[in-house]
This record gives sequence, structure tokens and C-alpha cells, in this order.
Amino acid sequence: MPIHLSTPINTLTRVGKVTSGRLAKLGIQSVKDLLEHYPSRFEDYSRILRTDQLADQDTGSVFGVIASIQVKKTSVKKMQLTEAFLDDGHGTIKIIWFNQPYIAQTLHEADRVSIAGTVERDFSGTWIMKNPNYEKVLTEKGAVHTSGLVPVYPATSGITQKQIRFLMTQALEAVDEFTDILPENIKQEMHLIDKNIAIRRAHLPESTQNYFAAIRRLKFEELFLIQLITEQSRARLKTQSAPTITFNEQKTKKLVSALPFKLTDDQRRVAWQILKDIQKQEPMNRLLQGEVGSGKTVVAAIAALNAQESGYQTAMMAPTEILAFQHFQTITNIFPDKTVALLTNKYARVSGSDNAKSDPAAGSDKTANSESDKTANESGRFAPSGLVASATGAKSDPAAGSDKTANSESGKTANESGRFAPSGLVAGSQSRASIKQSISDGSIHIIIGTHAIIQKDVAFNKLGLIIIDEQHRFGVNQRKELKNKCQMSNVKCEMSIPHLLSMTATPIPRSLALTLYGDLDISTIKQMPIGRKKIDTRVVEEKNRDKAYAFIRAKISAGQQVFVVCPLIEESDALGVASATEEYGKLKKTIFPDIAIGLLHGRLKTDEKERVMHEFKNGQTSVLVTTAVVEVGVDIPNASIMMI
Repeated sequence: MPIHLSTPINTLTRVGKVTSGRLAKLGIQSVKDLLEHYPSRFEDYSRILRTDQLADQDTGSVFGVIASIQVKKTSVKKMQLTEAFLDDGHGTIKIIWFNQPYIAQTLHEADRVSIAGTVERDFSGTWIMKNPNYEKVLTEKGAVHTSGLVPVYPATSGITQKQIRFLMTQALEAVDEFTDILPENIKQEMHLIDKNIAIRRAHLPESTQNYFAAIRRLKFEELFLIQLITEQSRARLKTQSAPTITFNEQKTKKLVSALPFKLTDDQRRVAWQILKDIQKQEPMNRLLQGEVGSGKTVVAAIAALNAQESGYQTAMMAPTEILAFQHFQTITNIFPDKTVALLTNKYARVSGSDNAKSDPAAGSDKTANSESDKTANESGRFAPSGLVASATGAKSDPAAGSDKTANSESGKTANESGRFAPSGLVAGSQSRASIKQSISDGSIHIIIGTHAIIQKDVAFNKLGLIIIDEQHRFGVNQRKELKNKCQMSNVKCEMSIPHLLSMTATPIPRSLALTLYGDLDISTIKQMPIGRKKIDTRVVEEKNRDKAYAFIRAKISAGQQVFVVCPLIEESDALGVASATEEYGKLKKTIFPDIAIGLLHGRLKTDEKERVMHEFKNGQTSVLVTTAVVEVGVDIPNASIMMI
């Protein structure tokens, strides 16, 4: 039966219903899918080893005859050893497989086999190879899994490397059916091989140079397609109209002059780039990069101010409830005289209303105001400089009344500047339905939320600017859905599109950003606010772990807080790393038994996550043990140390 790219995977030899289902987990349902399932690495068994010329840690393959093979029990419970001796005509080598007794049923005395692995000496000085790959062969050239460069593929439970390699030999019959999309002149100019040759060599390379030439060809095509798509996207964008947002110099200067700090040169430069973009009828599509605390939010606020002054609404979208509420607190501090709404799946509030003052995880207005002030201060935005700084440490112990201090200091600044008063100028509370109605009739100028603001029942009146935080967390369709929510009476709806500003605290090298986000213009804030200390990064060896804990204890005693980030939720024998739960237990019981510690991971319910984060932000816990669930961009002003 001929094999084609479209051939279903379950029609290949040795692929039944169970194997087909397991391959589907890898995204493999056809021969084409299989051929595009490339190796993650290679084992180099290109050296043919002789037993009379071995050296410690030699890696390669040995071809010979099984002289003996048996299964032995050990003193270790449930541990069995399959022990064999292989004669290659020059001597013998001992082979040991751990807990694989079935091998003694597969291999027998006098079988001709090829083994591959790394050679070492045992306690008696005998040459051994532990857990080598093996296969029965008639000649050295017949080896597939134990000779040359052997591909190692991404796999799943129940699928072995040998299975994937066996299926790949069948699938390669269809490799010539691939269409080579690269123009011939580009291939010649870039010295690229044909696609079918590249795919064959990616799976069965004859040398490392051979393999890298194949991968270079395949990666070039991938980037080539990305560039074509982004150029088409940029060209389509230029044919669409956007609202013209006029630069209001007077209001912008008033906002900037009222800030209790000076904008950095980078902030001013980036703000001007954005303001020039939104004055055009061509939709802005800009990516704003900057570390946490570099001041991206105030730049976005300047754009939102000009949008509102031109009669347009701004939608600010965050990937999580925590980040959305943080932005709500910050923006209401910047604009106490403007109506700002928070809309998530769980919360609906308007600035100034009773329910807007409280943190979702807290229970009092006092807490919410102090949290907002601390958040603003962390990024050098709207609280007095020097109150709390993440890199320089805290001047007050959060567990000893720092919230009260933060509140009073912030209030003082607001009164002196006459600009940044605590939110509360809009009285009364509103229901979710009334907030949506206010959004649709235009009485709410700035809307902050999560995916909830792209739901069908949320309609904007005159949406002119979209700000998306950590934009890589949203899919293209979600961004498109938000863009399609404009209802502008002065512009044809089918041709209008709001300006888009994406923000990220994840550093992306400019060359990579231009490749991945070629349809976006890129702005970068590199400067940190004045007075911010340089971030110090150190690698601590295991033997110095106690010193690291002592350092952390000293900082906690000085009133600072600490993140401890772990990669897993549960212990993994394969990776050998401490999970968050294990590390939390160790720190709580033995390292810091006298210190309040919190635990945060992705399996907690939303309410529990918010409670843990609130306790940490509020200084009720000094250490937060967490997985990568802790959000990039979350402002914890008092947390000056991150231990990974």
C-alpha cells in the first residue's frame, strides 16, 4: 500500500487503536504530522568501540555475540539486575540493565546484537555498560537504534523511541510530496537545501553538519512564513481607519507636572512615540517593553488621558484578576476625577463607589487604600519617593502598621499636589448590569478588566484605545474580538479599528521581537526611576544554602519580604527538584519556623490565590513560596528578594 502525506497514521504497520490514540496526544494523526515531529536531540553513537581498546566514559556502540545472560536478585527490595556478557571478538564487556528482567526473555545466548551507551569500570575493574540501548542485528550496518546519530523524539507515555523511529522509516517514503515554498533564488542566495532533503536529514542525518544544515533550512522557512504573515497583517492594517486622538498638550503637561517624580528620558521618548501614533488615522499597533517598575503604566495612562480628552474610551485588559485589580488601583490614583470601571468575571466596580475601594481579597476600605498607595510607589509612580522601594528595601515594617503610614503619606502628597487624591470622588455603587450600561453609553471613560470585557454583552460607545498587559497571554482571536467592539458614530464601523498598545515585562531581544511581532512597532523602556538600586543576581551553590537562608532572615528582620519560586507543584524524581509544597513545608518547619510563610500555586482556587496574595502584599506573610503562577508585573513593593 503506497504511503502519502495524507495517509492516516493508523494505517501504518504496527499502529493499532491504542498506539494511534497515544500518537494523537503528540499531535500526530497523519504521515505529514509524523514527518514534522522532529527530534529534540541526538545520541551520538557514531564511534564503534572495541573491547580491547576501551577508555573510561567512552561513548559509542559495541557489536558482538551474547556470551551469557541472566536475571539476578539483589539485596535492595524490588531491585532486579539483568546481567549479560557481550563478546565482540576482541574481548568481553559486562552489561547491566536495572529492573528490566524482560530483556532476558528477548535476548539469548549466541544472539548477535549491537549495544550503545557509555563505558565505565565497576568496583572490580571490569568494563561495564549500564542500561545501554540494544537491538538484534546481523551486521554492524544493520543497526538503527545503536549506531551513528540516533534521534531522540518528544514522546508520551506508552510510546517508545524505537516505535517512533520504526514508524518514521515508513513515513519517509512520502517525503518527496512536500511542496517547497521557498523561491529558487532565495535558496541559492542563502545556500539552502531542498525541503524534502532537509526533512530526511533531520530524521536520519549522516553527520552533525548534515543535521544542522537541515535544521537551518527548516527554521528559515518557518521564519520566512512568519515574515510573510506579519507583512500581510501590517499591509491590511494600513488600509483601515482609526480614530484621530489629538494631543492635548495642556492636560498632558498638567498630569506630568503633578506627578511626585520626574519621568525618565525613556518614558518621555516612548510616550511621545505613542502620542504621535494615535494622532494618525492609521491604527497604532505598538509593543511596549519594560521591566516591572520601569513605569509602563504611567506611559499608558498618558495615552488614555489624551483618548478621553478627544472623546474616546480606553479599554485596558490584563490576563488575571490580580493584575486587573492592580491596574484599577493605579489608574484610579492617577485619575481621581475620571470614571474608571473594573470588570472581571468575578468583580464589577466603579472608581469612587463603596465596592471599588476594597481589595477583592480584603475586607476594608483602609486596606484597599494602603494597598493602592503601595502599588503606586513600587513602580515609582504616585506615592512619595522613598516610602517603600522594592530594590532598596522598606523604611517601615509592614507588620507594624506600615499600611497606616502609607495611607497618611499618600494623602499628604495628594493634598500638596492637588491632583492625586484617594479614589472616592464618585459616590454610590453600581451593579454589573449598570456598569455595562455606563460603558455602552460612554459615561465610563476607562474600562479595566480581564477576558470579561470581550464578552458579547459588553459593548463600548466610542472605543479609541486598547491597552493589553502581558499581551502574549492573549490569543490573536481575543485581541481581534476586543478590536471589533468599536461603535463610533463618526467613523464607518466596518472600517474603523481602535489603536492598540501591548505591554510586557518579559524582556524580548529586539531582533527576536521584530521576528515574532513584525506587525508591531516596538518601544522599550530601559531606564529605571531615579533612586532605584541595581538588581543584583547571584548563583548560590548547594553548600552555601545556609548562608542564603541567613541572608534572607536578616532582610526579613529589616522589614523586607521574599519570594521563593519553585518550578513544580509536586516532587519529580526525574527532575530532582523541590516542589513548592515540599519547599514550603521545609521552610515552615525547619528553616523559618518563627516567620509567617504563604504558599501559592496554580491548583489553588481563585479566592484562595487572592487571599494568599493579599496577605503577602499586606505584610501579613514575610515569605511567599510559589510556582511560576506568580504573575509577571505584580507589584509587591516590599518584596526585595527572589530566591529561585
